[in-house]
Amino acid sequence: MIKIKKAGLSLPCIGLLASLLFVSVAQARNTTLMMPIKEVLEQDTVKQTIGPDMTIVFGSATPSEVEFRKQGVVVEGQARPNKIEQWGHSVPLDDASTCQLALGNALQELARQARQSGANAIVGIVSYYKNKIFDSGVEYECHAGMSRAVVTLKANLGKGPGPIALDAGKPGVSRQPIPPASNFAAVGDIQRVPFLDDKGRQGYRIWLTKTPPKVFVISENGRWNSSWGGSGPEELTAIAMKGCINQSGTNCQLYAVDSHVVYRPSVTSENAQAIPVSEVP
Repeated sequence: MIKIKKAGLSLPCIGLLASLLFVSVAQARNTTLMMPIKEVLEQDTVKQTIGPDMTIVFGSATPSEVEFRKQGVVVEGQARPNKIEQWGHSVPLDDASTCQLALGNALQELARQARQSGANAIVGIVSYYKNKIFDSGVEYECHAGMSRAVVTLKANLGKGPGPIALDAGKPGVSRQPIPPASNFAAVGDIQRVPFLDDKGRQGYRIWLTKTPPKVFVISENGRWNSSWGGSGPEELTAIAMKGCINQSGTNCQLYAVDSHVVYRPSVTSENAQAIPVSEVP
């Protein structure tokens, strides 16, 4: 008779493996948090570190008055959940607090590089974790683990004539100058709007029915965006331009503001063969 011996693990071994597996999983934790920017920018330590002379603009929409010194600067801010005293006990910082420290450290590094390059503005700031863009004027992306939190930012460093006016309470939404009306077309002439397909023209037709303030933005590859109902055309332009750039991946132009067209075709756009595509929601 042949006896087959069953291989197995004792209960202590199984318990040990389970513990090791738990530790491994815990160490590999990577929690994604979308956190408000304003709470960090309002901290006294962050204000002192950055300095009152440095303008901070989150979101890809960049103020036109900024002259770039360095573009596409990537920095990583890290922070550890160091323990703090609370009710007589030492407890680690929560993810949210650790993420705030990480963003502050990232902004400190951007401010340092800005001053080295003679810049007084950090603009076009987007979250850039593992080369993936999260574009927002009010939130940043943070990744928290057991031992640290990480915030990766990508930004442009530039020189402006002075402090750049931002819309109060909305960091990253800068007020864009509105160009004067052009003679390109009447605002109600839907067929004259360049680059749009049928869905785009329907979007423009709906935009015409909205109450001012309102803006309509187009790009040469057929993408478009619109905005209305804000505090003014400058804010709406910043919002619409950022949305258009996110969709198109290329430059966008302001076509119409309220009841007049401001669009002026460039030489390249006049000669380009547009490929209309529908708006991506």
